[in-house]
Amino acid sequence: MSRKTKPHVLISPGSSSEYSISNKLRKLGATCEIVAPSEKHQVVQQKYNRATHIILGGGGDVDPSRYGQDNVYSTGISTLRDKLEFKLLRWAARDRKPLLGICRGNQIMSVFFGAELIQDIENEGYNLIEHWGKYHEAHAIKGGFVRDVVQKVKFETNSYHHQAVREDTMPDDLYVVALSYDGIVEAVQHRSLPMYGIQSHPETQNTPWAWLLFSMFIHTN
Repeated sequence: MSRKTKPHVLISPGSSSEYSISNKLRKLGATCEIVAPSEKHQVVQQKYNRATHIILGGGGDVDPSRYGQDNVYSTGISTLRDKLEFKLLRWAARDRKPLLGICRGNQIMSVFFGAELIQDIENEGYNLIEHWGKYHEAHAIKGGFVRDVVQKVKFETNSYHHQAVREDTMPDDLYVVALSYDGIVEAVQHRSLPMYGIQSHPETQNTPWAWLLFSMFIHTN
């Protein structure tokens, strides 16, 4: 993206998250467009081609068959949305187009590259921190985009999720860049592509690091 090109972000949304995301992006000088799972391939392709950046937002769970598991605890599954976002991920990887995954978006990006998910973190013993509707402390790992944004090791973030990326299945293409203190993956990053995932919801936070995260992303080439 040249310096004269205004960032145009294509958002695959969940619930009403697109409004919070687009409001922040517009205040930072970007334009936004929404893509829906029900839209035809040609329409999706046209919207993708117009976009300089892609955001995959929050929402229901990824179909466990996408990562080789039976459904044990997953809910709110949309196979149409999974199909759409795999398509966007495939195109973005091919074109080296910057992509940010938020919550579910972080999870489906990780699954696309080969990771598995914890279908319910509480039922799998990750209960030291409440991950639904709470703020908690996390650890930003040196060398990752989260440390670059927050500029410190410990930072506070929010959680609205009952699933997470399973760290011991992390593919070679991705690496963990933030963890909560009960071992939940809070952020991942691609090793060679401009693709980032964060488990929290920065679009709902009015913190300096949340604004810096979106600013960093839309200025990524």
